[in-house]
Amino acid sequence: MTAPACTVDGCAVEYAAKGYCHLHYNRWKRHGDPHHAQRMMPRDASIAERLALLTTSGETPDDCQEFNGGLHHTGYARVRIGGVEKGLHVWALIEASGEDHSATMDALHSCDNRACANARHLRWGTLQDNMDDKVARGRQSRLGGEAHPGAKLTWPAVREIRSRAGEPLPVLASAFGVSKSLVSLILRNERWIEAAA
Repeated sequence: MTAPACTVDGCAVEYAAKGYCHLHYNRWKRHGDPHHAQRMMPRDASIAERLALLTTSGETPDDCQEFNGGLHHTGYARVRIGGVEKGLHVWALIEASGEDHSATMDALHSCDNRACANARHLRWGTLQDNMDDKVARGRQSRLGGEAHPGAKLTWPAVREIRSRAGEPLPVLASAFGVSKSLVSLILRNERWIEAAA
């Protein structure tokens, strides 16, 4: 008895799963379409040619140019060129600026779209610039005090710790179920700062 063939028209390869052969099943699994075939990239393609093949352009030059493939779990497109893997947005900025600062600097998005590779939306910046952008755009969680998911104390407990500042650290730590170092930080007003309450 012969095994059933793949259900894709013109494919006579043996059935593997969901009615498809391995090739068509993997295409269906990755892209939702067993007929999807990824475009082959010529080995000698320049960065500009790769960008043109890998991104979809917006209606105007100022629109995002989004990667049209699968994204890394971080939301960024990762591409290997010349044996070196970097974010597609990094490659786009290298191509546009003519300089590779990726070893010491970050490629920063002005559009907040991680899949975008439009060089008009990118600039070189330090890690601190990147973190400052993140905070300024409200993408950084700043939960503190009781709102922090890992908080073991409440504001009344913190105030009581401060009112008992003369007691030994181990006694306070044991009484409130926290470490001596946290008690010390609270007493020095380096954690659970009242102005943030």
